[in-house]
Amino acid sequence: MKKWASREMLDFQWCNKVTGELIGKGGFHHIDWAIPKFEIGYWLSAAHIGQGYCTEAVQGLVDFAKSELNAARLEIRSQPSNTASRAVAERAGFILEGINRHALVGVDGSLVDACMYALVVK
Repeated sequence: MKKWASREMLDFQWCNKVTGELIGKGGFHHIDWAIPKFEIGYWLSAAHIGQGYCTEAVQGLVDFAKSELNAARLEIRSQPSNTASRAVAERAGFILEGINRHALVGVDGSLVDACMYALVVK
């Protein structure tokens, strides 16, 4: 809550519209208000992958960033092997700018590469 109040991180929980069940979360991290630039991060429960929920939620975050945060640049980072996450970024209009070597910490603690996707708001 403290990071939300200080605008360092803005996270949202995602719920199924029909059942109200919590199915994931996402939000804005690594915020640079001087630009303004936001990295979008997201997580979806395994039971809900492949049903369009993440794509819909990320598009909602993009729309919110444009209309409410006056975003100039949005970024999504994903491991090269995470094809589902990469597809979400691409469906939301993000462009692959490159692969950053050893830019993320993997689930096993090792350093892994990151695909850098960006959406520049004009």
